[in-house]
Amino acid sequence: LEYAPHNFILISFNNNYAKIIINSRKPNDLINAIQTLNPCENYTSILGGMYYSSLIEGLIQSEYSSVIYTFTDSPASDSYLKYKARALLRNKHIVIYSFVGQKMKKLLLKNKFQRTVQLDENDDGTDLPSVSGGLTYPITINDQSVISEFILRRLEWTRLQTLVIISNYNSTSITFFVDSSIDELHIDISSTG
Repeated sequence: LEYAPHNFILISFNNNYAKIIINSRKPNDLINAIQTLNPCENYTSILGGMYYSSLIEGLIQSEYSSVIYTFTDSPASDSYLKYKARALLRNKHIVIYSFVGQKMKKLLLKNKFQRTVQLDENDDGTDLPSVSGGLTYPITINDQSVISEFILRRLEWTRLQTLVIISNYNSTSITFFVDSSIDELHIDISSTG
């Protein structure tokens, strides 16, 4: 058991559908799938995408305290689902990192003074990455290695660390895994004999 028991989900979406590409407990499956993606390929998307539909699909299948990475190149066409997505991410304490492509990047540059871009172009203070404690990153098609590196570093935080307790008196040793993101660990050991 090398990583905490999280599922790694990758969902592809466009203006017609949202489909699951990866739902695995192996982080390498996610990294491999991301490396084959072509984010920001569609520079002229005007229809918008099913961003919130795919996000809700991922949120439903995600475990408590998961991290979700989203990739999009156009505003959402299904923004009526934003509040359902927001409720799910708050219930499950999920953090979202959004990678936004060319069209969204242009919107970001247009609105220099606005720190976040609303995927539904509605500046109502409910940007999901910000609400969840995540961030929004503008990217280009050449940023694949940077994206992979960012996600790999985040995955390192979920790596489990081995903790070994050894007692010399009776040669007792116990090995177990702990989440590497914890700051403090208290262990109480009692014995009946």
